[in-house]
Amino acid sequence: MKLIRKQVGAWSFKSPHVARHTAATTLLEVTGGDVRLVQEVLGHANLNTLQGYTKIVDSRKQEAYRLYQAFLDGKKKVQES
Repeated sequence: MKLIRKQVGAWSFKSPHVARHTAATTLLEVTGGDVRLVQEVLGHANLNTLQGYTKIVDSRKQEAYRLYQAFLDGKKKVQES
């Protein structure tokens, strides 16, 4: 694992589990939350196993929406001035 981390520059992957979790979360993000695809890629028999990943993605989406709204609010203030 240390050699792989060094080769790909993925220093936060402390274990295969963390790498798998990161891959699942990233796949959910880039596919717009396609849990069936992630289920197939990871080989999960049950969709319930993916619940933890979807919670992470949902919280990231909520934060992105919040930041976007703050950006829009800031643009409105500039335009109104």
